[in-house]
Amino acid sequence: MAKLILHTEANLDAITERRLQENFSLSPKERMKKAYLLMAISAKLKNGVLKEPQGLGVILKKRK
Repeated sequence: MAKLILHTEANLDAITERRLQENFSLSPKERMKKAYLLMAISAKLKNGVLKEPQGLGVILKKRK
């Protein structure tokens, strides 16, 4: 479930460090799941493709 974190200080370095630590505490499977969730949210907000393809690249597919 999502959580809302309200930062009381404007220390960007501390916020960035906390986010990195939280991300690295997740398992690789959980990190990929979170990445796919963020991509899905971005696509919904943009109402379409996130960016136009620029050439050949890596294609990630989620197994069902």
